[in-house]
Amino acid sequence: MRQVFIECLRHLALFQREFLLLTICLYVGCSASEPPPFLVDNTQKPLVIPNFETPTAICTDGTYHYVANMGKYLLPVSLDGDGYISKITPSGRIIRRKFLTGLDAPSDLMVVDSMLLVTDVDRIKGFTLSSGEQILDISFLGGTINNMAYDGEEFLYVTARFTNRIYRTSLKTYTSQLLTEEILSPNGITYDPASHSLYISQFFHDGSGNILNYSLKENKVNDTGTTSYHGFLDGLSAVTANQFLFTDWHHPVKAGKIGWGSTRTSNYTMVDLHEYIQNPTDVFLDTTRNFLWVIDLTGNRVVSFSVQIPTQ
Repeated sequence: MRQVFIECLRHLALFQREFLLLTICLYVGCSASEPPPFLVDNTQKPLVIPNFETPTAICTDGTYHYVANMGKYLLPVSLDGDGYISKITPSGRIIRRKFLTGLDAPSDLMVVDSMLLVTDVDRIKGFTLSSGEQILDISFLGGTINNMAYDGEEFLYVTARFTNRIYRTSLKTYTSQLLTEEILSPNGITYDPASHSLYISQFFHDGSGNILNYSLKENKVNDTGTTSYHGFLDGLSAVTANQFLFTDWHHPVKAGKIGWGSTRTSNYTMVDLHEYIQNPTDVFLDTTRNFLWVIDLTGNRVVSFSVQIPTQ
């Protein structure tokens, strides 16, 4: 009888353990968990670089960072010529506030090889990093374009939010073609080489935007979003082949948010920032120096947060 009693206690303990594990799984989603690739070190004061003029995007060539500025006013379709690109160091020192000038309203930029590509109202312009000379000009025939992603080989994928279009542009032939008109209000965009697909954020003025997937293999939009998150979604930035960061204006008069999403699990996590960001338009994770860079559009500043990146 004593042995039977002990055996019952053992089974009860096992049952309690399994029940506890199941409960934890239900709360944290252990079947599909995937931790964010970094943690913001909020014990460190963020670096704030002020006095930009309606900044919209940031990128790097590995040595310097570049910041796109629309100019004094938020006029994304104005051909006023007061837009420019700033050049700064990873430590935040401004090398040249107006490294490239004469742009109208640059909304996105990236470095491909030794060329800085900029979306400027209805054109993609390319400049040499060494001299700043313009060597590329691709027209979209009066259509306003927003953000772009590169597949690492030949093609740029470009969003046009106002016309619900996404274009594919060849950097070999310098020609563009319409890829899809199925996604409403496409804004941020990034390319995922693991699935050969695009992830696109939607910006709706009611805050109902989602992040959608477009399969380049099947040439179609997935029926559901990649996460259950909705918001005033703007920038989208790849972190790894299966992870991305997104920016959310959250509300016109409240602090904006930065989120992390997984293409493998459809999980998302909001990044804890101990600094008020009004309208985050772009985000960039510098994994070499362990900093998270955020563009604050209406705050006219760039903010850099120290992060901790776990070793693999």
